[in-house]
Amino acid sequence: MRTMMIAGALLFTSAIAAHADGQWCANYGSGPGINCGFHSFEQCQAALSGNGGLCQQNSQYGTRTEPRARTRRDN
Repeated sequence: MRTMMIAGALLFTSAIAAHADGQWCANYGSGPGINCGFHSFEQCQAALSGNGGLCQQNSQYGTRTEPRARTRRDN
């Protein structure tokens, strides 16, 4: 039973991370929270239509997870 709960939690966590790749986030205020899966401001606004909330830029968009590769320059 405990293994199933851990597996479910890991699956839920990976599903959340999969939706954080957009440039815009919809902040619903209460309820589902924040969804950062929108690539345009218009998509974000359409998702909020009738739900309330606000759109904000994703602060994690475009950040690198690995350091830049070092290159050698010949002068």
